[in-house]
Amino acid sequence: MKKIGVYYMFPGRTQILVKILKAEGIDAEPVEFSIKKLFSNIKYDKVILTILYGKKSRLIIILLQTLLWRLCKKKTIRFWVGTDVLHASENKKMRFMFKIFDKMADLNIAEAPWFVEELKRVKIKSAFVPLIMPKIEQNHIESLPERCTILSYLPTARQEFYGSKIVIKLAREFPEIKFIIIANDGENLPELKNIEYLGWVTNMDKIYDQTSILLRMPEHDGLSGMIFDALARRRYVICSVRFPGCCYAKDYEDVKKYVNAILKRKNRLSHEIPAEINEYYEKRNRFIEKQLS
Repeated sequence: MKKIGVYYMFPGRTQILVKILKAEGIDAEPVEFSIKKLFSNIKYDKVILTILYGKKSRLIIILLQTLLWRLCKKKTIRFWVGTDVLHASENKKMRFMFKIFDKMADLNIAEAPWFVEELKRVKIKSAFVPLIMPKIEQNHIESLPERCTILSYLPTARQEFYGSKIVIKLAREFPEIKFIIIANDGENLPELKNIEYLGWVTNMDKIYDQTSILLRMPEHDGLSGMIFDALARRRYVICSVRFPGCCYAKDYEDVKKYVNAILKRKNRLSHEIPAEINEYYEKRNRFIEKQLS
């Protein structure tokens, strides 16, 4: 059996991917980068590598390790997930570094189909593989809450990037709608009677049961797990990316239009999971079987 190393920069995300691969029978574990581990890391047959950003010294160690893997004929799969795509498009220094990695990677895969096009514009060839996509099963569906409730993720450190201006404007214009904001305690956002700030939440099941609409409007986004969770529960999703089963919104006016349309449905559940999503899941499984098994 092949031994697969996984590195995502964020330990939590690394563990999620390792867990997903192990559930598919893959011998996977997190990779640790350091000068001391340069040679012991040769044990991996293939490595899934995500590089978002980092200190120059750390990037150099990762670069040395990638070079050593290549010299030892080990395979490196570069996994693009969002922030890295943005850096490749807009940050010249990071783009230069990423292109060096690109020369040594055996394969580039992108978490979202639109990332493939974005990377193509900076001359990086990739294939769409939703590697962290969970299997969506509609086996826990609660009716929509009596009061229309919008859920939004606005992490404190990047709340404007994630669309806080749109969310607050909407809350002011629709006082009859309740808003639940997670990953933010509201310290730098206005106190409105119809907004509840919950900070970081570990168990989201109850939150989704209280939700009518997931509103996700970051300036740049990948395939968010929140979108899958909301669709699985037949909640409406308004977001800034084109994805099956979701309402694509470019700006506030688009969001407002969709909210008004959903309000007219009077607590009727959203539609069933689109067939394309199951096709994405099968695409993920084929990649795991062909490249990692």
